[in-house]
Amino acid sequence: MNIFLDSVLFLVAFVLVILGLRMAVRYFFLTPEERLGNDVQRSMTEPVGLIRRLLQVAGAMAVWLVVLATLVMKWPGQLVLDTAVNNSLTAFRAPWLLHLFLLLTIPGTVIFATLAVATVSALLFWADRYKRVIPLWVAFVGAEFTTWVFKYIVNRTRPPFLDGIVELNPSFPSGHATASTVVLGFIGYMLASTLTRRQQRVEVSFWFAAVVASVCLSRLFLSLHYLSDVLAGLSIGGMWLLIGIAIAEWQKTLSWEPARWPSSAKRSQEPR
Repeated sequence: MNIFLDSVLFLVAFVLVILGLRMAVRYFFLTPEERLGNDVQRSMTEPVGLIRRLLQVAGAMAVWLVVLATLVMKWPGQLVLDTAVNNSLTAFRAPWLLHLFLLLTIPGTVIFATLAVATVSALLFWADRYKRVIPLWVAFVGAEFTTWVFKYIVNRTRPPFLDGIVELNPSFPSGHATASTVVLGFIGYMLASTLTRRQQRVEVSFWFAAVVASVCLSRLFLSLHYLSDVLAGLSIGGMWLLIGIAIAEWQKTLSWEPARWPSSAKRSQEPR
């Protein structure tokens, strides 16, 4: 088969995988009644227990990050595995699909992520929900700082560049994977938390995760990162995303609300 047909089949396979994962997520996270759009009464998760589990998973991701960094620096077999994955994509790298993945990689850029965080922060202030700005920025800045520290500790050379597609900083971890995970993940969390139906929350969470997966795949397809780079970026982004969510959930336990002036109707009813 020629490279054009191979690239079409690759894209179709990717879309089918996303749709298949959506079906699996709906099956495992929703009851039959919820999948039909009906509301089901569920017991509320105890806040302190939820925060503890979020931080435990974040800690596990930190350990996994250190393991990945150690393998990349000390085990030659890691480069062999990563190179094999990179080479397996060569047959599908048709020019039209490379251009498509250049577009898909944009949500992972630092510029896009910074603008998204700044825009969301402004909207949160405008909506009088500015307490969510703190965990958003903690997660974003923490993830970016961790990424750049590991980039220059590991100092890994990038895979062989394709024509016209280059990056100047070290390869490990993937900054695009980090930024898309933490920023899109937190925006998805905030949107999902405003929805009343579990079905809607699961759908929003899944599609934000699908965008993150597309960004991560684009870094591999464009030969700008190895698989272990992307996994490390996901670990850093996921770790700080969970920390940010834990802070947001902790804020809820404080039952703190910004002070508001009483409405004119309410003031008119107050005794004089």
